[in-house]
Amino acid sequence: MKNDIEFDRPLIVVGAGRSGTTLIREALMQHKDVVSFEFEMNALWKYGNEHIDHDMLNVEQHYTDSVSEYIKNEFAQKSFECEGLRVLDKTVANVMRLAYIQEVLPGAKILHVIRDGRSVSASAMARWSAKHPASYFIKKLKTVPLRSLPWFIFNFMKSKYLSFIRGNVRRQTWGSRWPGFDHDVAELPLAAICAKQWVLQVEAALAQKTLLKPNTYMEIRYEELVRNPEMVFDKVRCFFELDYDENFSSWVKSTVDDTRTDKWNKDLDEEQLDQVLEHSSHLLKSLGYL
Repeated sequence: MKNDIEFDRPLIVVGAGRSGTTLIREALMQHKDVVSFEFEMNALWKYGNEHIDHDMLNVEQHYTDSVSEYIKNEFAQKSFECEGLRVLDKTVANVMRLAYIQEVLPGAKILHVIRDGRSVSASAMARWSAKHPASYFIKKLKTVPLRSLPWFIFNFMKSKYLSFIRGNVRRQTWGSRWPGFDHDVAELPLAAICAKQWVLQVEAALAQKTLLKPNTYMEIRYEELVRNPEMVFDKVRCFFELDYDENFSSWVKSTVDDTRTDKWNKDLDEEQLDQVLEHSSHLLKSLGYL
């Protein structure tokens, strides 16, 4: 891969896991000028920092020119393979490292979607307990840089082992990691883990957005997105500086609905809701959800 291959402003979609980032990715993939990585690219973003056991990378401690060059080349290669289309990346853990992303990809535009933490926690609990076939992980190995493979495999097996010896019904750990993550997973009930995960992800993004260059960050609410999809997605399109595209607009109009906004009040029992609120009520209040 040549270092001089250029690529147009990447589209970075971030948000706490289960906040609607997959929906946004799927919608933007309908646009004629956008191509997306097939999987989340956390292994790529952890390149050069594989030994770090959390996802909260920062510029001062974790950025190097060689790491930046490697990640840029992966984006450039993807764009080059697709005749210059703009590359979209939707990696859950990126919500915890916005400043790092912009240092690596100065031309990137970052969209942050926020969703009610009760809904996120309820959905994340199901995700933690879900299982993927072995074929999924085999395919995902294709996204892992060669030098990162030993760390990727080690962490995967470690997660499986810890889940086994704890005797819980969860699959391997899921989603963004923070310092002390494994300790919290061992000590806290699942509802509390998911609530804390939501809080730390959202707070990390909100704390870093002021560090970003003007006009490179946009924040939307999931609830407004599904209530008024055509209006909000048009704002998203304009933020990303994409031309009007009939296929994109038609997909949004025919596909997005608001039937999934308040399922938490059915999915969480009283004890689980108490655990979620214990860890997240302060942020829910500051965001206007309580």
